[in-house]
Amino acid sequence: MTRLFLPFVLGIILLSLLAWPGIALAQGQILVLESQAVADFPDSITFQLKARSHAAITDVRLRYRVDRTSCVSLFNEAWAEFEPAPTVEATWNWDMRKATLPPGAEVEYWWLIEDESGEELETERHSFRFEDNRYEWNQLESGQISLFWYRGDQYFAEELMEAAQDALERLSTDTGVGLKRPTRIYIYDGPASLRGALVYPQEWTGGVAFADYGVVAIGIGPGGLSWGRRAIAHELAHLVVRQATFNCYGADLPVWLDEGLAVYTEGGLRPDFQATLAEAISQDALLSVKTISSTFPSDRSQAVLAYAQSHSLVTFLLNNYGADKMLSFLEAFRLGNSAPKALGMVYELDTEELDALWREYVGARPRPTPSPALAPTPTPTPTPTPTTTPLVITATPAPTPTLMPTPTAMPPATAAPTPTPTPMPTASATHTAAPSPAETTPTPSITPSPTPQPSGGGCWASHSRGQGPPSIDAMALAALVFGLALVRWRRLLR
Repeated sequence: MTRLFLPFVLGIILLSLLAWPGIALAQGQILVLESQAVADFPDSITFQLKARSHAAITDVRLRYRVDRTSCVSLFNEAWAEFEPAPTVEATWNWDMRKATLPPGAEVEYWWLIEDESGEELETERHSFRFEDNRYEWNQLESGQISLFWYRGDQYFAEELMEAAQDALERLSTDTGVGLKRPTRIYIYDGPASLRGALVYPQEWTGGVAFADYGVVAIGIGPGGLSWGRRAIAHELAHLVVRQATFNCYGADLPVWLDEGLAVYTEGGLRPDFQATLAEAISQDALLSVKTISSTFPSDRSQAVLAYAQSHSLVTFLLNNYGADKMLSFLEAFRLGNSAPKALGMVYELDTEELDALWREYVGARPRPTPSPALAPTPTPTPTPTPTTTPLVITATPAPTPTLMPTPTAMPPATAAPTPTPTPMPTASATHTAAPSPAETTPTPSITPSPTPQPSGGGCWASHSRGQGPPSIDAMALAALVFGLALVRWRRLLR
């Protein structure tokens, strides 16, 4: 009878140990049952968590960062929506209408969970790629480039990949720059489908380079392969050049250099652009280098001329000064130099001197030098005594528009070219539900809000309160209970 009673006693002891506070629960305070991210491309990403604890879960926060080129490495933090309970289902929705991501952008995310007893859990980190899941993509890889397409045969994709590799080789040979990171190229079946993948597209957008993310997206139908080869080279050049000149000082390339290198990488100027340039040379109607340094004209014919002149300027620099000088020129921007300073450092020219030398190179007439005007003889004017307080008028400067990413004009050639975009700021906030805006150019504009709380070395502190093993006091108490049970058991055996 005593021996039959023994298993019952041991079972009671084990149950009491498992139920003892601070012993069993200390080993599994908060348990993640499910964690995932679901895309509703291109509108949103919904992050979902299901978790359980011995006490009501009172705080669930999502931490995330986007894989992109940046001057600082910070994460964003958002408060999830849920009802406090021992088992919760929490969600947070990233609305892309407030801060967009390009197709193929990669997001790293993890959760911070806390219950009412003070226990905390910081989960493992997971990666999620914001793919355009409306299509079934085919994939072709070569070197650092992955090309994705869903319309067209294998030959179509191989031709575009060859154009991309040729563009990289041309850039490397003639400028010395190359890809800084693996690049994903998404080929939509036309400009309309491409615009459907962007939250705020312009109606003329045919291609976009997201240099910070290593992503290019272009609308190329199977019948537009000839234009597609040029477009893929153009956008890839934008991406490579901007990666090569990325800096944290606000030093931007002049537009003529950025667009000139992109058109140069296409492999030659289009005949209609050549005709426009030749006509402007013959009629002495060229734009000044200074004019096309900050923006391109909105008028189509003048914009075509700006692209043609930019190509010619880049060709002039490469033919007369070589690839090493061009590499040094781009490097000067990476080091934070302004365009006039970089031009003087590398080529020992100012903008007007470059303009004059280039005009001579293309056979254009020199710009007329204005005659100095004689200074008029000043006439003394008495200063009146004011009878009232004068009104001081302060002019308010006109706002500078924010432009979309650098596009490739859609075929046919009559499509309006696009100016280089101004990037949106990088959000780096803690305790806020505001998402991190996407940047379509690598020019940094770090504007944190509110002030983050970094730990040593610039990394974020990881909180793990209450996640360790059972305390020494709890283990001693468990040993005491088990010892008493053994004593009782030996007495029963006697």
